Amino acid sequence: MFHKTKSFFTESHKFLLLGPMVKKFLVFVQILFLLVLSSGCGGAAIWGTKGGMPQRWYSSIDGTGNDISPAWDIGYETLALTSPVSDGENAYTVTTTENGPGVVVLDMRTGRQVIAPVFLDEAFTYELALDQNYLFVTSGSNLKCFYKKTMLENWTLEFDGEEVVSMFEHKDSLYGVTNIGTAFCIHKETGVFKWKTDVAKDYVFRWATLGELELFVTGSPKGFDYTHIFALSFIDGSVLWHLEFDGPPDYPPQASAYTLLVNSRARMYAYDTRSREKIWYYSITGLDGQPSTLGCNPCVYGNQLLVPSKSKIARIDLKTGTEESKMIVPNTLQMRGVIASKDTLFVALNGDPMLYAFDMKTGLPTKKIEGKRTILGMALCGGLLIQSQEAITLLK
Repeated sequence: MFHKTKSFFTESHKFLLLGPMVKKFLVFVQILFLLVLSSGCGGAAIWGTKGGMPQRWYSSIDGTGNDISPAWDIGYETLALTSPVSDGENAYTVTTTENGPGVVVLDMRTGRQVIAPVFLDEAFTYELALDQNYLFVTSGSNLKCFYKKTMLENWTLEFDGEEVVSMFEHKDSLYGVTNIGTAFCIHKETGVFKWKTDVAKDYVFRWATLGELELFVTGSPKGFDYTHIFALSFIDGSVLWHLEFDGPPDYPPQASAYTLLVNSRARMYAYDTRSREKIWYYSITGLDGQPSTLGCNPCVYGNQLLVPSKSKIARIDLKTGTEESKMIVPNTLQMRGVIASKDTLFVALNGDPMLYAFDMKTGLPTKKIEGKRTILGMALCGGLLIQSQEAITLLK
């Protein structure tokens, strides 16, 4: 069994002190909110990596507001380097014990484990993707598909020593890439390859991104600090074109409509995927106006790109690359990630405080969550779900 430790939150259940009428109202609101989300949570729009966000920082147009507070917080001996996913009813993630790594399923209302752990092969990182029926999990060279309600195995694939490093589901397919550049498209229900492509030899690959016209996979030649982005055909996986940039592929490209957004050193670039021409570039700067690198992965938010640097998050117009405004993070801690709901930007920090919430209209911080945590991933689906090295936490 997975061992639970004491939560660091001392006021996780304040709502229990509310009067009966208030509690009834909150229950009504919660039910109504879940009904509104039921058609979206768990679908490709929520948990795929369409748009280029890696699984652990993916966000959606979710209604979670800035006045969040802890609903539950469960400590574990060891948590894997991954991010939880959720369909609004249950959360799925990977944790490790002396018996090995395993997938755990938690009730979103209580945080309690609802199914016995399903054990996996040892790996450095684990990727998860979720749709209406299935949970997809990678562990090293192994890729498994489970029926998410029962966690019974549907199919499994072995990549013969390759590691699936990035994947997402979209419609009836599962797309991804391995560390040595095997890009693939798999039929989700049957586990049969629609196509499989060896993109480039002697490369190390990191990311897969779904565009409107192509699948983009990103890597670099072994021993060189260059980023290469290959555009692959949806039909057969053939390489159509590619881009080259100076600097390592530390952050995944992102796609918004027909625009591909790429980071290189101290700049963000935007490319039109139809003409394959550069549209604009934005020079990343810190609060002092000096050139800066990214603080963490950028976030597409409607017609804007949110670009984090040291103590600053710039709001960039997606069409022109112009900085429209900025948000100042009142802390010098390294940012671990940013994720945006409809009205709120959540900024994870590497330490204490662990999180800030910003009002997207005013750009001002509205909430600070204390707690010395190293956040590994977070996601939105009827609340902010966080996986840190110490615990799995739901804020609502």
